[in-house]
Amino acid sequence: MKKYWLIFLTVALLITSACKMTTPTSTQATKPNAAATGETAANAVPAEYAQLYTSLKTALDSFDKALASGGNRPTNPVIFGAELLSANGNRGEELLKPGVIDSVKLMLNRFQEMGIKGVTFPIGYPLYTANYPRQSEYAAFFKQVVQEIKRRGMTVDIEAAVIFANTDFSPVKMSFADLTFEQFKAEKAKMVQAIIDDLHPDYLNLGCEPGTMAALLKMKEFKSPARYTEYVNYILQHTDRGNTKIIAGLGTWDDISYARSVLSLTNIDCLAIHIYPVIGDCFTKAISIAEIAAQYNKPVVLDECWLYKTDNLAGGDPVATPEIFRRDAYSFFTPLDEQFLAEIVNFARHYNVVYISPFWPTFFFGNVEYSAADAGLSYTQMAAKANAAASANMRADKFTQLGQYYRKLINDNS
Repeated sequence: MKKYWLIFLTVALLITSACKMTTPTSTQATKPNAAATGETAANAVPAEYAQLYTSLKTALDSFDKALASGGNRPTNPVIFGAELLSANGNRGEELLKPGVIDSVKLMLNRFQEMGIKGVTFPIGYPLYTANYPRQSEYAAFFKQVVQEIKRRGMTVDIEAAVIFANTDFSPVKMSFADLTFEQFKAEKAKMVQAIIDDLHPDYLNLGCEPGTMAALLKMKEFKSPARYTEYVNYILQHTDRGNTKIIAGLGTWDDISYARSVLSLTNIDCLAIHIYPVIGDCFTKAISIAEIAAQYNKPVVLDECWLYKTDNLAGGDPVATPEIFRRDAYSFFTPLDEQFLAEIVNFARHYNVVYISPFWPTFFFGNVEYSAADAGLSYTQMAAKANAAASANMRADKFTQLGQYYRKLINDNS
């Protein structure tokens, strides 16, 4: 999913503010409140978003019914995680600036208060390869990040796909034009081994969105389930995974044959799934994918999920746009975000999902009340408003209704 093309503005703004913070002496967080009902919140939905709100609510309700009709399944322990945006490798050299590790610590402290037990962050190819500029500095940074995570007893999930270079929102500029599929496999295997040797993550995701990898690398091989499986097998055959669980998989918008291929022809430890869109069959297809994983006795890792706020997927591919992402900041979507997270937990309980990680924890700390005066604001401006609120609330040890709700979900299901 091309959501990362927009990540950098959000993260940069959050980090810029967070780096100026000091952790307050009080560790008392706001106690969870009961979530607002969908009916109450829907009355406050602006007219321009009413149809979208209804469509998303209908899709979420349909998924709930699909889960209910799936029969009773044994419950399983689930690790509740969240994306550690402050350590996102796609930010490139921004990570190496003074103070960034302080923002990592602050976010981890707030996660602890919520009961979050795991964190996800990407280190995309070629960031951790031996010849990458300033690689030793990146290695030192990520070692410190992992040390802070493990010091808190949290699970470490590293997504080692491809860095989102050459996009409008990324500071990283580089060309993959001369890179062949064979070269990529060989260099990626060495990088994966280096991450395992240096960082010892609990989970390492080789890339869960084949279509996105194809687009970033300009490699048609990743458009083929067979070639994607070849890539996964190559990494596995050239890697000593030790105690790290190697995972791979697909987004629910991808062809389901990726799941069948990688499960039947590799010895990955878990199947990874990303869930964003809920319209069409994107949400319910998660059930089919998880059922395929069950046939091969493989647990599921859901290390990216968030409610993608559109009811129109051109060509079936959830291509992110600033207009769609700016919607996440509005507080009137909170009841839908709550329902989405509740459905994710329900899905996890039904289908042997061992780890879940919502992608945008920014909105656990801050959001924006809708105003007609803000209707013309750009994504950048909306992100600035949301991040200013999130930064202030993180410093004050406060959470949004959504943050309170996720904490309640964790407490009720742990």
